[in-house]
Amino acid sequence: MEKNPHENKLIVFEGIDLVGKTTMCEMSEEWINSIALERGLRGEEKFRAIGHDEMTSIQSKLFFEIDSDFIDKRKLRDLLMGKRRKSAVRLEQVPFDYPDRYKKVKEIECPDKALVVYLRRLAYKNKILNVLLPHFNMICDRYVHSILARARAQGANFANMNLDQIEAIAPDLTVLLTLDERQRTERLNLRDRDSITPYDKLRKSPGSFMETMEENLKTFSPEIVDCTSKTREQIFMTFLRPKLNTTLNVAETL
Repeated sequence: MEKNPHENKLIVFEGIDLVGKTTMCEMSEEWINSIALERGLRGEEKFRAIGHDEMTSIQSKLFFEIDSDFIDKRKLRDLLMGKRRKSAVRLEQVPFDYPDRYKKVKEIECPDKALVVYLRRLAYKNKILNVLLPHFNMICDRYVHSILARARAQGANFANMNLDQIEAIAPDLTVLLTLDERQRTERLNLRDRDSITPYDKLRKSPGSFMETMEENLKTFSPEIVDCTSKTREQIFMTFLRPKLNTTLNVAETL
């Protein structure tokens, strides 16, 4: 992976299903944008609302890097433009789609072949990050580590793979969220049935796929946060906000 060459930061939340990644992504986005709003009200030029010319430039670069058939232009404009400056954007909100050749990865039974397709999807996603990072801090729900940890848990062979050559920007902050199985089950029971995925139903028992994947994630030395018996406010205020402030070089008083 290459070091992030941009002033804005890439922040990644990793973890198995049902540990709270989406919630922490949303809270981080809200916090960073609140800082941008405060600075914008002070008149700092960097935090002005995005203008038409800048939006046109972003769209042109995205369409140059990615076929315009795979980006919803109207939704992209609605996401990025507004009366107030957005300093942070969640990658999952960017309205892009993968080409058909990358969509059927779950149907590939061979772990090695599936890993190759996932890495190609990652390279495709990184084209978007390279366009948006000059303008926004980017927040990702899962990234490189999840791809590799899942592939290892599924039995992929890494012997002939140079992981340093992966086409991806290295995150400035990676946070691994963990949660005990009792609370994961409680969260599963509270979810709308239509939103439950097959991976949500997998238990984290000794020797299971989920436990193996989580142990693989820990080998990448991320910042680990155990969310067990903590409210989302406690998790964010006691750990994440200080880490975000350090990563963004923001004074705590803001």
